[in-house]
Amino acid sequence: MIFREATAADQGPLFELLSRMRVSFAGCASSTVQRLMCREASRRREVRCVVADDGGALVGLVIAVSNPRRYWRRFVIRHPMATLFILISRLRSKTSPLDKEPSDQTVQPLLEPGPNEHEWGAGGPNVAVIQFIGVAAEARRSGIGAGLYEAFFKLVASAGITRVDAHIEPWNVASVRLHRRVGYRVFNDGSGFYAIRELGHGLQ
Repeated sequence: MIFREATAADQGPLFELLSRMRVSFAGCASSTVQRLMCREASRRREVRCVVADDGGALVGLVIAVSNPRRYWRRFVIRHPMATLFILISRLRSKTSPLDKEPSDQTVQPLLEPGPNEHEWGAGGPNVAVIQFIGVAAEARRSGIGAGLYEAFFKLVASAGITRVDAHIEPWNVASVRLHRRVGYRVFNDGSGFYAIRELGHGLQ
């Protein structure tokens, strides 16, 4: 298993993997938005992506946006149709009932006791916000998630990122456990969980 940054040659396989896992970006699972994120990840600018490559087959990925407020402002200007899809998807989600149960009490010991001092999505150029981390069903429970994060932390730290934020849905206890295992602090933010990972100098 190789963990590496996505390249332009990965756009097709990456899109296939995202489609198979029904990945949402900014609350939208549109194939148009998925293709845009694959393309932007290959440019290695504000969108950074690390993939798990199993002998040429992509079986997992972590993708993030740095300087999120600026990125999404520019996204609206560059991609008005994709922005429309995102807005429609968000409106639909607000009127649809939740299809998964909230987390059980086993997650409580994993959470930080105090309030979170950071505002979600408010980070500047030294902050990366996770858009998605996931592993294909056939490759789960083999440590790939932790391996993706380890490679990702080293990649973004070398680019000057000092903090990584992630939002976790309230039902996803397994994700809370993964984030705690790789060094995140996790807070209950009322709508789910807000995870924060400070990047130190030892990641070089």
